[in-house]
Amino acid sequence: MKRTALALALSLCVGCHSYLVPFDDRALPARAPVETASGQRLAVAWDGELLARPARGDIGAALGVALHDDDEGVLVSNRLEPDSRLEAGDRILWVAPRLPENGAAIRRSHGESLQLEVGPGLSFSEVLAQDPANPVSYDSWEPSAQQRVVPAEREEPPAPGVLRGLPAAHEVRSSEDLSDYLCGVGWLSLDLLVRRGEEELVVRAPLSLRQQWVPTRPLRPDRSRWRGVELVDVRDLPPPLRPRGSEPGDVLVTRVARGAPLGVAGLRPLDVLGEEAAGLLLDRNLRLRDALERGDELVLTVRGADGNPKLIEFSPRREPTNLWFPFLYSHQSDGSRFHVGVGPLDVLFHASSSQVYLPTQDRYLKSSRWSLLTLIQGGARRTEQGTEDWGGINFLVDDSRLNYFLEWFDTPRVVHTERGLLGY
Repeated sequence: MKRTALALALSLCVGCHSYLVPFDDRALPARAPVETASGQRLAVAWDGELLARPARGDIGAALGVALHDDDEGVLVSNRLEPDSRLEAGDRILWVAPRLPENGAAIRRSHGESLQLEVGPGLSFSEVLAQDPANPVSYDSWEPSAQQRVVPAEREEPPAPGVLRGLPAAHEVRSSEDLSDYLCGVGWLSLDLLVRRGEEELVVRAPLSLRQQWVPTRPLRPDRSRWRGVELVDVRDLPPPLRPRGSEPGDVLVTRVARGAPLGVAGLRPLDVLGEEAAGLLLDRNLRLRDALERGDELVLTVRGADGNPKLIEFSPRREPTNLWFPFLYSHQSDGSRFHVGVGPLDVLFHASSSQVYLPTQDRYLKSSRWSLLTLIQGGARRTEQGTEDWGGINFLVDDSRLNYFLEWFDTPRVVHTERGLLGY
């Protein structure tokens, strides 16, 4: 306790210190799934796990079956999921979309409420029509206990003849007649009229998001995780799940940390690195070592998840620098945050900046502030629309250094709640 109090007193007397917070290791999201050689799509979960999803437009996978188009229409050739209500050999004839239970109940209750009677043979809407200029006649109306709307119990699938007569029902001639319903995966159900043997019956099938976890082995984690990324050799993936167009020696990016210089430069999960670019990150050649010694920027050629190439220009991550002369000068930098102060309590000059990630826009903004003689202040605030410059003279409070101290005292909360040590 005494040591902490002494360190606090010294920092207040000789200038700002301990500005840097731990490396932000939370994962960046992928911008889009990547197509595989088999037509499936690779995606990344929020925790960085690699997932395999069905091909785009595969309505059969959402139903848990394999569909085959022939001259007679759509045939269920195989059942892929044990919970699917369709069976191999079913012929899909008609379809009618069905709203979820809560949506159907709300719509039904609205319709029934309009039919409630007010007095002898008068509905509520008829009361409004009789005397629209006098709101007392209908504002004071209250339904009796017998008039309350009770939601109906869960409905059973309609009979085949009833389904054909529904307004939203239509005939199914090919799987394309069903693919538009993929927009409702996760909440929409389909009433399917199928012919099973000699019998016609209606099967209610929910549209579910089908995906499976793909186990991966990180490539040289001792080298790549220091850069803030995790890589997987495409040769370690099953051949059907390898990115389309990939070649032996290519590397798939499965994770990028927010605080990584590569993330700030534009690298995202599911990007594909060529053999030369991967070797650069994994120190397989001397270019990275030479660039670190000279302080140069590096350029990587990357193929994005959309298949288009892009250039990533970044400065390699370095060990944080920390230079401190009591009462005179302090300087700290880690590639993401920067601070410099001159004089006791940074009275003569103070400047600091940081790179802030905006999850809603998937981009970084630079936030900075400075003050001169504690009176002349300025900086750039981060907003959802971009950065906003500000400046002026303040004779009372140095907003620049005040915000700096607030962040300094707030570091424990940032470490535990925003860096993932106690969850997201």
